[in-house]
Amino acid sequence: MDPLYNDLMQQLAPYEDRVYYYGLTETEIAVIERETGQKFPAYFRAFLKTFGVRQDIVFGLFTSERDFAAQKQYLPKNLKKAYILIGDNGGKDYWLLNANDETDTNLYEWQHWVGERVVPLGFNFGDLLKKSIAALSDPKVPREPVAAKNWCVQFSIPTGNEERIYSTIPLIRIEAWELKEISPAEVYCYEAKAMLAEKPITLKRNDYAGWSSPSYYFDLQEPVSHFGLPSLIKELDGKLRKAFPQYKLIDYGIL
Repeated sequence: MDPLYNDLMQQLAPYEDRVYYYGLTETEIAVIERETGQKFPAYFRAFLKTFGVRQDIVFGLFTSERDFAAQKQYLPKNLKKAYILIGDNGGKDYWLLNANDETDTNLYEWQHWVGERVVPLGFNFGDLLKKSIAALSDPKVPREPVAAKNWCVQFSIPTGNEERIYSTIPLIRIEAWELKEISPAEVYCYEAKAMLAEKPITLKRNDYAGWSSPSYYFDLQEPVSHFGLPSLIKELDGKLRKAFPQYKLIDYGIL
């Protein structure tokens, strides 16, 4: 392991029961690189192997493997080759790393509100990690124990074929649809009780006259302690991704 990460792991030791991280495998990192068309710098690969993307130590970095490719599309064409997009600081302040010089570990920001301007933030990636870990000692910021944390997601399925949802995954609607709200934009919001893998959930459906089909939603969470084990979230995500072209997994991260 890189000496920087050895040192950081030692600093993390007093907080191990209150912080969560799960490193990616070499294969998982290679998949992200293939999807983005970029090779990550060695120091960032070491971070992903150590801490992964589902972590609650460093705020502002992407929290899902798919974010790297999905968010890259927003960069101007000339920036896509020069920089690697690694986060958005929790909003739209895009964070970048130098894609062509591994010795440059500075963190950059794409100031999209002034065109294609990219500016250094005044600290490097290692500084960000050290600052984040040092902040763990702040008594004003309460942290839940790891045992109480969950990986939280929402499944979003636009489709005109409701029955195909039920034939794709172990989801059974057990009540009739009930109209809950009509929004100011005239979106009709329905809810129904359903069973997912023998557990009760709330299934939602939104209808709007201007859409080509309704959209179906449901939330799911798993204890972070289950990560790396067989995952219902991952199982459903894989099946829905194959069955519905417009399906999306909305990943809220570790909460």
